[in-house]
Amino acid sequence: MDQLSEERIRALRNEQSFFIPIIKILQENGGELEGVSQIDKLIPSYTDFTENEINFTKITEKGNKYTPYWFGRNFALKNLSLAGILTYGRNMPIKLTTDGLNIDANAINFEQDIYAKSRPYWEKKAEERKNRKADESTIEDLGEQDVSDLEKEVGQGWRNDILEAILNLNPYRFEQFSRGLLKRMGFDIDLVKGINKSGDGGIDGFAYCLDEQSLKTTRVAIQCKKYRDNPVGSADINNLRGAVDTHRADYGIFITTSYYSKDAIESSRAGGTPVTLIDGNKLIDLMIKYNFKVKEVVSYIADTDYFEA
Repeated sequence: MDQLSEERIRALRNEQSFFIPIIKILQENGGELEGVSQIDKLIPSYTDFTENEINFTKITEKGNKYTPYWFGRNFALKNLSLAGILTYGRNMPIKLTTDGLNIDANAINFEQDIYAKSRPYWEKKAEERKNRKADESTIEDLGEQDVSDLEKEVGQGWRNDILEAILNLNPYRFEQFSRGLLKRMGFDIDLVKGINKSGDGGIDGFAYCLDEQSLKTTRVAIQCKKYRDNPVGSADINNLRGAVDTHRADYGIFITTSYYSKDAIESSRAGGTPVTLIDGNKLIDLMIKYNFKVKEVVSYIADTDYFEA
């Protein structure tokens, strides 16, 4: 059952919701960001979209699954690219052009500054679909193939593949995977507590972290939840905090493949014992940063400055 109103889903799917925020985010961060994950982290500060809405997944009447937020964000990036305001590509940063750096985001005219330049591309794509007599299965007015192509363009496709591989792990393997990632990050994993299933209070691991400057060691309780679609709620966070207090740990780390509800985020910051939240996107970011269970694949694209000149 959909957890968002149709009005909010339409707002997420509407690329116009993202034109100004994306431009402002890039302008206020030096004109360049490493990838869409950095935009995703900043979007809530520039819009009224919550983290819940950003991670919300919808099932269409035909049984197809998609994320409305990705839909709106990706089409916004494509239109801004076609309008000459920014550039992006697989394994490439998102970067404002000279025009993008100088444009007044608050005074932008969507029709004149964006759609007048991007419309020919979309009209050509629509004609190609018509000529191929392709399956008319669409997400409203735009083809599903366009959505899939854009996910690949902005580098989202491979992130989906990594997340799907994690989701295919059984719960015990996911706990092992999570502890292994923390170990790669420099934590010393307790090989007994939390790993043995009896008397651990539901905790999935304990770790120790040494501050080399102060030589102070902190004790961390780890909790893992492998969810495909459901968010982690405040009850889960409170349960972890209770276990942290019971075992006299300094703080907790909660790792999930999905995302956290607003109440869960607020709960993680309340009280005297903090809980660090790692969601599916952050999990992939950490895997890449620490080169854990991923392999870098180098690919090449044509130099569009030359071939399209």
